Amino acid sequence: MGGELQFADVPRARLLSVAILALLALTLGTAGPVAADYTPTGPLVADSGFRPQPNGYSFENYGDDPGTVSLSAAEMVKLFGREVCENATGRCRLTAIAQRYMDSTNSDMDGGHCMGMAVTAELFHARLGRPRTASLLAGRATTVFGLPRSAKVQRHIAYGWAFQLLPSVQSRASSLDARRLIAQLRDTLGNRKEAFTLGIFKRDGDGGHAITPFAIEDRGGGRFGVLVYDNNYPGETRAMNVNVNSNVWNYQASPNPKLRAGIYDGKGKDSILRLFPSTPGLGDQDCFFCRQSKARRPKLSLQWSGDPDTREHGNLLIRDRKGRRTGCGDFGRGYECRNRIPGADFENLILGGELVWLQSTQPTYKLPSGRAYSISLTGGKLRRPAREGVALIGKDRFAGVAGVKLQPGERETISISRAARTVIFKNDRRQVETPRLQLGVDSKGPSYVFELKANRLRPGARVGFRLNAKRRRVTIRARGLARTGRYTVKVVKTSARGRTIFRRRVAVRSGDVVAIRYGVRRKPARN
Repeated sequence: MGGELQFADVPRARLLSVAILALLALTLGTAGPVAADYTPTGPLVADSGFRPQPNGYSFENYGDDPGTVSLSAAEMVKLFGREVCENATGRCRLTAIAQRYMDSTNSDMDGGHCMGMAVTAELFHARLGRPRTASLLAGRATTVFGLPRSAKVQRHIAYGWAFQLLPSVQSRASSLDARRLIAQLRDTLGNRKEAFTLGIFKRDGDGGHAITPFAIEDRGGGRFGVLVYDNNYPGETRAMNVNVNSNVWNYQASPNPKLRAGIYDGKGKDSILRLFPSTPGLGDQDCFFCRQSKARRPKLSLQWSGDPDTREHGNLLIRDRKGRRTGCGDFGRGYECRNRIPGADFENLILGGELVWLQSTQPTYKLPSGRAYSISLTGGKLRRPAREGVALIGKDRFAGVAGVKLQPGERETISISRAARTVIFKNDRRQVETPRLQLGVDSKGPSYVFELKANRLRPGARVGFRLNAKRRRVTIRARGLARTGRYTVKVVKTSARGRTIFRRRVAVRSGDVVAIRYGVRRKPARN
């Protein structure tokens, strides 16, 4: 089945018992999931020629540790073309919407860069894309294994990571079980005109990790070993165990040797294996968030960032006006993920970073445009407070909220209008909050970002932020305030000439509507 990974009602998987793992090992005909550097003993029935050394990276997968560099404007141009720029020539100055998309994507990478490492390593091996060889990325490197973890190399890895978000790649990805995995790899491993990355997930859709399959070992009796490059283990060959007779597979993975290994496995339809081609991501992609997008009705992308300190997310649930829900939470039968909004899709990110496999990660969502949505953030599973941010990004606009300090057990609500011109934040009744409400617009002239910082919003209060682009004004309205709110409005104007930032402090009383004009030149006073 191709296309995006769509979820039905999927309960969160329970930990496998020792007895079940032992039975699974017997079924696969191995002593258990292969954990160490692996040397095959059976014949290789398919082989791409890739090897972890010299074709893989010499450094481990990484998250947001100090020194990490991700997408820049140059990679955004490489992905989407000059449409993301305010200026037609010269060094790209990103539009407000493109900047927001890049910031959200970079935040998503904080969990790990395994997808980018897997994609770019295989592209180098197949000599596809730009640059075609490691030496063109770093002059002294003759192999990928010889590349340093420099800023330039990290930006290239971030470029490859972003492929998983591209509709062109998602629509060509294959969802497989154990049998179809072996069949497809037999057909594709020798294809030097394409580069493939294998995404593996736990049975509940959690723990997405990207590995590079490069050979198949025939162990006899319908049992195979898929030899892979796992970028958490530089220079090592590792193996996924597959039995096509019983249609089962497993793989042992651990973020680093100090952490307990995680078992990935599946049987029949209860498997989440995704084989991603890379060449659809090469070249200029349709920029769905750009004003010049050719898509007739591009979907909205809901992106949200978690806390890099706690490395945790709360739960997110989206409702449309008819009360239909998409997201993850407790619907009365325990924690599960549902998709009830027609036309909505969601896909778990492939991160594979430190601690990610031992905790829950949240998907990215694609929602039909032209509808209003209510987004609930709940902290039911949090063990400590976490900073959350949500952005709904569409063609030439975005709306969202940042800086929400979500406490365990709390519930915050964000409402976004159908045109993404209004965002409303409703605070939980248990604590004071300082959210930053954000709106962005890209026009034929300059692009703008508007941010309202609602200082110390009292429990149970709500604040709304609305943009009227035709009249060039933003309005603020608050309810449930016990006293006058002292808020800050920031306007960021980006044009071909540069970026300008304006700030203004406003006083808001409960029930008042405060309007602020922008981009209007004052007429000179008459004598």
